[in-house]
Amino acid sequence: MARKNGEAISGGEPSSSLPTLKLSRTNYRIWSMTMEVYLDSHDLWQAVAGENVTKKKDRMALSAIMSAVSEEQLLLLDAKKTAKENWEILRQRNLGVERVIQSRIQALKREYELLNMSKPDSVDEFAAKFTRIISDLRNLGEEMAEKEVVRHFLRAMPSKFDALTLSLEQFGELDKVSLDEVIGSLTVHEMWLRDRESREEEQALLENAMSKARIDNEEGFSSADRGRGRGRSRGRGRNASADGRERRLFDK
Repeated sequence: MARKNGEAISGGEPSSSLPTLKLSRTNYRIWSMTMEVYLDSHDLWQAVAGENVTKKKDRMALSAIMSAVSEEQLLLLDAKKTAKENWEILRQRNLGVERVIQSRIQALKREYELLNMSKPDSVDEFAAKFTRIISDLRNLGEEMAEKEVVRHFLRAMPSKFDALTLSLEQFGELDKVSLDEVIGSLTVHEMWLRDRESREEEQALLENAMSKARIDNEEGFSSADRGRGRGRSRGRGRNASADGRERRLFDK
């Protein structure tokens, strides 16, 4: 494949520049997603997917793949094989043999089924854990329908989000919205809940403070009344003593 002014030329037809991201030992997941988008945008993904394509398209797809791997990874490829066969070589080399892949898939599925949002997590934090598992499963070749992923995500949420979930179900939106849209809606709802909880907490603190002030005032009034009562009793006692002394003097 020749190049002219930074563009790849195949069969005399110019195309956009080849992918710049190179496959390394540690970036297969990101690389494979990037390459899938690139090949699909150039109508070449069918060659990797194993659909019937012309030899020209197969060579174009393989050329794009080979241009996006490091020299070390390039040695694994065979130019005599198809784009699909070489893609599978890279996949197995970077993800392990099929037995290891299946073991990894089963572990991720168990994690997926057991995952629930815990109290300390925010929606964003839980969503990051959830989407990581979904991304890993899809990159390992597992089919994950978006509507099933959305429903599972909502089931994993705590009961405080039930109102929003019920609303989506009642209006038949669950089969139409994406996971990102649901996460966005839940994040907004979470902010509203936190704001309401904050206002309720402030109101409770204010009411407690007012109640304590009333109790303190009532106790202050009671103490003052008792003080005045003791003063009157002492006064009556002194008067009674004086009257007694006067009577004894008179009797003498």
